[in-house]
Parts: sequence; C-alpha cells; structure tokens
Amino acid sequence: MRRGNGIFHHTFWILLIFFLLLIFSGCSSIQSIIRSSIEDTPIWVFEPRVSKERIPFVGTGTGTDVRSARVHAYESVLSQLSDYLGKDVMNTYIAQLSQRNAIDAYNLNITREYVKEGIESVTVHLLAVADRSAVEADRSELLVEIEKTKAKISALQASAGTALRENRDGDAVSDYFSIIALASTIVGSQGDDYYDSAVGNIISIAEKITIVPVEGLSDAFYVQRGSKAIAPKVEGIPLIFSIKVKDAMNNGYTDTITSTSDGDGIVRFINTNSSMLYKGTYQVSLDAGRLLSEVAFLREADRTRIEDLISSSTISVPYTRTYTLGTNRLLVALGEYSIRGSLLESRTAEAILTEYLSGYGFAFSSVHDSIREDDEDFFAELTRGGAGSSDIVLYGKVGVVAFTTLSDSLSVKVAGEMSIYRVSDQQLLGTTGMVNAVGRGKDQESALSDAFAMYGREIAALLKRFLLT
Repeated sequence: MRRGNGIFHHTFWILLIFFLLLIFSGCSSIQSIIRSSIEDTPIWVFEPRVSKERIPFVGTGTGTDVRSARVHAYESVLSQLSDYLGKDVMNTYIAQLSQRNAIDAYNLNITREYVKEGIESVTVHLLAVADRSAVEADRSELLVEIEKTKAKISALQASAGTALRENRDGDAVSDYFSIIALASTIVGSQGDDYYDSAVGNIISIAEKITIVPVEGLSDAFYVQRGSKAIAPKVEGIPLIFSIKVKDAMNNGYTDTITSTSDGDGIVRFINTNSSMLYKGTYQVSLDAGRLLSEVAFLREADRTRIEDLISSSTISVPYTRTYTLGTNRLLVALGEYSIRGSLLESRTAEAILTEYLSGYGFAFSSVHDSIREDDEDFFAELTRGGAGSSDIVLYGKVGVVAFTTLSDSLSVKVAGEMSIYRVSDQQLLGTTGMVNAVGRGKDQESALSDAFAMYGREIAALLKRFLLT
C-alpha cells in the first residue's frame, strides 16, 4: 500500500506542475509548452503573443558565431515580412534592421532575442513586432500594383501569341522576356508561375529555330521554325556572323557582324570588314546577346539551357572572297624618299605591303625600278618595259616629314599616298589619300625603317577595301 501511495503522490505533483504551466502560459498550446521545455527555448519562439494592432515575425538563424547567426535571423525576419507583403524587401531593409533593430516604414522593432549556444554552432531567435496598419497599408497598395502587373502580363501574353501566329518569333521572345521581368516583381507562387510559363515558351521557340542557307542566293539564310523546306519563315530573329580577320600588324582575331531576319525570314551576310580573310569559313548563329534581352532575370539553369539551344543552331559556311578588279595579280611600286626629297634605296614599306596583301591571295610583281620623279615618266617607263603580268599597278610615294629627338630615341614622321591605276589607260581606280605614320628607333636608320614599316601596314589595310569584296 505504501508503494501505491508513492506512485499516486508522484503522479499528483506532475499533474499539478503541468496544470500550473497551463495557467502561467495563458493560452499557449500544450504542444508549444512541451516543445519549449524539450528544446530549452522560450515559448515566444513558437507562439509569439502581441496585441491585435501588431504583427509578430520570429526570425531564427544559425551560424558559427553569434554575429553570423544574428544576421541569418534578420534575414529570416525579412523573408517572412516579404512573404506577408507579397514583395521582396530583403535588400531594401537588411541594412536598417541589422544596424538599428528596427524598420521605420513599418514601425517594426526587435523586442526579444534569445541566443542558444551549441557545441559547433550558435542559434539566435529574434522577435520582431510590426505595426499592423502600416504593414497592411503597404500590402494593399502592393495588391493594386500586382493586379496592374498581372494585366500587363496578360496583354503581353496575348501579344506574344499574335506574334507567333504571324511568324514574328523575335517579337514573341521579346514579349516573353518582358513577362519574366514583370514576374520578378511578384513574390510567391504567382510570380513563379508566370516566370516558368514564359521561360517554357522561350525554350520552345529556341528549340525550333533553325538557320538554313537560301538555295541559289549567295550569303543568304532563312531563319525558320523547324528544318523542313516548308517550315514557316520567321521574322525579327537576330543573327550574328563571326568572321576571321587580320589587323594591320598581321595578327588574327574574330570580328562579328549582326543582322535580323526580315519579313520573309531572310538574313543576308554583308561583310563590312575589309580585313576578313580571303578564304575560310564563317559562323552563323542566333545572337544570344540581343535575343536574351532580359538575361539578368533568368535563373542560371534556365539561362544555360537557352544559351545551349542557341549555340546548337550555329552553322559554318565556307567562302572565298572575290577580287574587285577581276584579278589577284598586281604590279607594285612604292618609293621611299628622304627629307630632302631624294629617292632612297630602301623598300621597307613596299615589302610590308606585299607581305600583308599576299595573305589575301594577291601575287605581286615589283616595278620599283620604273619609279621616276615625274608620274608621267613612271607610266611611260612602265609601258615601255611592258607591264606584262598585270594591267593593275599599286603606285605611291612616301617621304620623311620630320625628325624629333626624344630622351632615349629618335622619332620619324612620314607621309604619303598610295593609288591604284589601270596601266593601259592610266585611269585612277582608287586611292588611300594622304596617310601619316610615325616610327621610333635608337638611331636614324632604325627609326626610318620603323616609320616606313608602319606606313606599309596602314596603307595595306586601307587598300583592301578597293581590292576585295
């Protein structure tokens, strides 16, 4: 009997303590009381109690120290506030909240903090209490803005649908990117749904777009929806042409030329860089830079997926440029003159010129020995000697303008003009106009050589536009 009475008294005290906990905890739920006791955490973490005029947000953060854990707790508060408002206020208020434990716009204050240190981490709980009327007012204004945004999205969806029916896929993609930008202003599942739908439509378009050469038209391409010949031709798709070129120093690099498909879905490649290599291949692809107009709003995985689809549509096109004058065999004579006007024995500029243009398929025969003081005498000598191999001559003169002594070297300025003539009738076919070049060297000889070499590079780059299409 004594053993039974002991059990009875023990149970009685447990029930009494539990009853008192219920009394002192007000209306807190039994689950919260038990959880608070088990986790050794204040009950307000699980059931914050404030007046009807206030709204509580409990932020919880874990870190390696109190400071990092508190920052995560601030972020937790702002994440909950963002969800309640329907807009992201994290970046707007994180500095104010972490510095002052308050947000003025919502009369929000951190009223309680609890720090729990573990073996390897620290957990911080924060109770933030905001003014309900201020929060609800902002929320109401936002709901009005969201409705306006949804109306804009609906209009863009309709516009994109019309564009697709009219084969204006480029305009449709632009509309869908505008939807993505608007969707980013709507926090929550609605914004995500609009985003996912728009991205799905862009991917669907990118999966179908193909680039096909136009039969019978050189350097012309269809942009179409699908690979079959009867596939719809689409308008407003930006393309980029990647070409291999050489600069004046004979170094190779890649240049790009852009265009957009017209109403017939056709894009023509028109070379605007005279330094494009004489022969090779160029790449034709969708222009990701212009097509992904709102790439900043894309998630990384979606951006990668769309860019991969864009890259997969790239085609390579072999080409050979044509010679404007109908021949690649040319005569050349480029005289170099001293500051006193006398013809020098050097042929540096001529050598650089022919070396550079030879890379574009030109073959040269030098008629430097025919150079005379008077141009008429040069052509007379050229005619008497028999041009033979070509009726086209590159003829010019370059002379020293000035020497300048520098602290550690000598600078030389040269100037001249190079022209293209038909030998048979001495007709002028093109000219570089007056071109200046500057060279440097430790002495006069090296400075002159550098200046004439620079001049040769400059006029070679200019002459290409007359010689190649």
